[in-house]
Amino acid sequence: MPHRGIIALTGASGYIGRATVRAALSRGYGVVALGRRPLDIPGIEFQRYDLQDDGALVIPPGCVAILHLAADTRAGSRADIDMEMKAANRIVDAAREYGMPLVFVSSQTAAPNAATDYGRAKWRVEQIVLQASGCIVRPGFVYGGEPRGLFGQLFGLVKTLPVLPSFLPAPVIQPIHVNDLAAGLVQAVEQRSTGVISLAQDDAVTFTDFLRILASDRLRRPRIFVPFPAFVLSLIAPIAAAVPGTPDLGRIRSLYAMKEMRTVADLQKLGIRLRSLDDGMHCSGCGRRRRQLREAKALLTYVLRQAPPSSLLRRYVHAIDALYVADEPLALPALVRRFPMLLAAYERAAGNQKNSKFRFRLSSAILIAEASPLGARRFMLSHAIHPITALFQMAIAVTKEGLMRIVCVALAAPLKIALKKIERETR
Repeated sequence: MPHRGIIALTGASGYIGRATVRAALSRGYGVVALGRRPLDIPGIEFQRYDLQDDGALVIPPGCVAILHLAADTRAGSRADIDMEMKAANRIVDAAREYGMPLVFVSSQTAAPNAATDYGRAKWRVEQIVLQASGCIVRPGFVYGGEPRGLFGQLFGLVKTLPVLPSFLPAPVIQPIHVNDLAAGLVQAVEQRSTGVISLAQDDAVTFTDFLRILASDRLRRPRIFVPFPAFVLSLIAPIAAAVPGTPDLGRIRSLYAMKEMRTVADLQKLGIRLRSLDDGMHCSGCGRRRRQLREAKALLTYVLRQAPPSSLLRRYVHAIDALYVADEPLALPALVRRFPMLLAAYERAAGNQKNSKFRFRLSSAILIAEASPLGARRFMLSHAIHPITALFQMAIAVTKEGLMRIVCVALAAPLKIALKKIERETR
């Protein structure tokens, strides 16, 4: 028997369900999967359950909570509202009979006048759960991990199509990584939460930006975005719905009707810290190593005046891991990563700052560069230089230094502010 008890989980085989199973196991809970088919995860008990079943729901002994994720996703945005409500009543009756807390995973689109049957069904189920003093969790746009659900459909489209629509006006979404959502659900069970909880990134991003990050960070494929009027989407969505195998455009349309959620208080209450969209879009769910390599490339390129080999980048990352352990990489702006020579201004801004992580990491990059063959060629002369050539090179160096000093003086104040911000984000 798990030391924290067992969670009865409907929809355990789904996109969110599988992540929630792993989160529950990692927190010391057992899981009874209530669904149509067993899971391929060792140590998980299985009990058959279907939304269309009749009769009382039997909860296995040892359960301490019910987590209701099951939904009829086969119909996409077209849901059977009566069936969803009937299934919710069975779940609520079981929670009352066994005296267990109930957590229901709803949707950000839930509303009495939602644009889709799916959103209206979620809202009606919410009313049933709230009357039973249960907990409603409204997640934002769920992404990351194994490409399934709506994220999986978008993953497939971005992977296949070289040209993608940029809807005008662009709908906005509040993303949340599937593993962060799963951790929040387990926390809601553990804290015996009640009422409505909103879980998502507090700051919204446009749907176009989400697709662009999906293409660049997850698939690493360039994509062209073409303006696409939103009213055209409204015209073709009913036609696409009648064609088998086409994407469910109704779910894309529903993004326009979503109300923005304020999530900071709920995230703090559950103790959940969301990963950034750039990190979460990585296959592993953590883009720290990629950001470390970006930092290494920028600093070593600045020191060596040429692109360093991958072996030197890895050497830098290993050294930083050994020196700073869990410190976050420097959050260098994209412009600085694109033009590493701009780090000269940062170097001067950090000159008067004590205990500057930027200075320490730049010093590490210099030491690693000096110990490499590229560094030997960069810092040590292997052949004689003609005096006139040497004077010419000195003149160029003095000119560059003078121009850089002028730029640094002009940008001194904003660069100090930017550098402090970068170093705060590494803590």
